[in-house]
Amino acid sequence: MTFISCTDVVKVYRIGNVEIQALRGLSLDVDRGEMISIMGPSGSGKTTLLNILGGLDRANAGTIMVDDVSLGFTPVSELVNYRRRVVGHIFQNLNLIPTLTALENVELPMIFNEENRGARTERAKELLGIVDLSNRLQHKPDELSGGQQQRVAIAAALANDPPILLADEPTGELDSETSRIIMDYLLRINREYNKTIIMVTHNPIVAAATRRILRIEDGTIIGTYTPAQMGANAGQVNYVDQLRERISKLNRELATLDKRIQKGQINGDEYVKERLRLTASIKGLEDEIHRHGG
Repeated sequence: MTFISCTDVVKVYRIGNVEIQALRGLSLDVDRGEMISIMGPSGSGKTTLLNILGGLDRANAGTIMVDDVSLGFTPVSELVNYRRRVVGHIFQNLNLIPTLTALENVELPMIFNEENRGARTERAKELLGIVDLSNRLQHKPDELSGGQQQRVAIAAALANDPPILLADEPTGELDSETSRIIMDYLLRINREYNKTIIMVTHNPIVAAATRRILRIEDGTIIGTYTPAQMGANAGQVNYVDQLRERISKLNRELATLDKRIQKGQINGDEYVKERLRLTASIKGLEDEIHRHGG
């Protein structure tokens, strides 16, 4: 049964006098309880599509139906409830509050949803138990590994029991073994709790765990494949290429960071913290390439 339907969706951004068409008549259907992945090069419209499905942005044209509700005609006030109750977001950069514990981070969406304290604490404990973090309730994000942080983010996305999870590169900065663990949790949530999951990923090995893989280029879906059709060997080569592309992007960010400190746009503490983060990410990606024989 079709649960999410997009028909001829167009999204245009304007930067000054420049018009950028992020989505160009994109169409797709997703069944209730289905788990799919979306792959495509940087700038192809993947994140734009998730933002529209998540109620964070609006299309300029086309129809977006979620369980017979048209997002294009939903008032802004109702979109707030949609974002709180219908969709859960899992981001690559986690969006965890560094000063809050794992338990408090999972409780936070329920506070916004005005759940009483006792109920939200019990549910947060239950959700952290589902992702095997019952022994990390009082740990803050910097006291957890990258994989554990992502598991907290998954639990937080489930806090208000949304029927849909939107995952934007949920394994993006994780090594292959930790990525497999995260995917195991997402697959379990999909099967046991009947959550509809739409996941954006650059990693064909991760994508192969889902039922269908949609290929997006230049703002439109150009093909739908089963994992077998994608081809494991082609995916392996493509994955290494994608890792190298991300390293190049991070190196560009490093160069920009150096210019910002030279111009006095950021202070020394901010510079050191961001440089350490970027260099650690690059090292992790280089190690991952090495593990895959690249």
